[in-house]
Formats: sequence, structure tokens, C-alpha cells
Amino acid sequence: SSPDATEVDGLVPKYRHWFDRVARILIDNAFRYGTEGPVHCTFAIEDGNLRLTVRNHGAFSDAVLKHEFRGFNERPDFADRAMRAHLGFAIVQRLCTECGAPPPQFCNQIEDGISMAVAIVEWPLSQENPTQ
Repeated sequence: SSPDATEVDGLVPKYRHWFDRVARILIDNAFRYGTEGPVHCTFAIEDGNLRLTVRNHGAFSDAVLKHEFRGFNERPDFADRAMRAHLGFAIVQRLCTECGAPPPQFCNQIEDGISMAVAIVEWPLSQENPTQ
């Protein structure tokens, strides 16, 4: 069951500015590189982590599914859409590693006959004053 408001009061993502960047990258990539259709974002608290799921019409390439991102070790060609998406996913993976989160999950699913690209991040939470 989902926690109620009293159980999550004061919980914030660890390294909140990094989480904000991860969320922006995943959501922006879904709008920029997904096929025509809505982008769905959900947040849930599970096992002490904040779970962000971003779903959009389309499919991830095999390279993304295998976490074989281009960008940090190759000459970036910023005119190439795939290169920009890979660079964003590489940043997401690096930030997850830096904060102790598991690697992001990327998968393709069929929902109601529509191909969907699904990205999931499990981000650690901390108990603190959210104004700090």
C-alpha cells in the first residue's frame, strides 16, 4: 500500500538537484524523441526510494536497452538526435551511480497495442527539512 501524507512528510530526494536533473532529462527526452502521443510520468515511494517512471510512445534502441550509451567516450555530434538522447541517458546513469541509486531501467513494452518506451529510476530519499 502507498504511504499516507504523514509518512512522507519531510522526505526529499537525496542530492535533490541531481534528481531534478535526472527527471528533466528523462521527461525532455520522452517529449523530444518519442513518437507522437502523450508522455506519462508517475512518482511513487517504494522501499525508501522515490520511483520515477516515464513512459512515452516509441521504443528504445538496443544500445539504450543494454546501457551502451554514446557520448562520454566518443566525439559528440550534437546535430545527431540519437547522440543527444544517448548523452542524456549517460548523464542519468552517472548521476544514479554517484548518489548510490541503482542504474536506470530502460525497457520497451506493448500497451493496448502501442509500443511504449519506459524509463524507471529508483532514487534514495532522506528525512530532512525540504527548505534546507
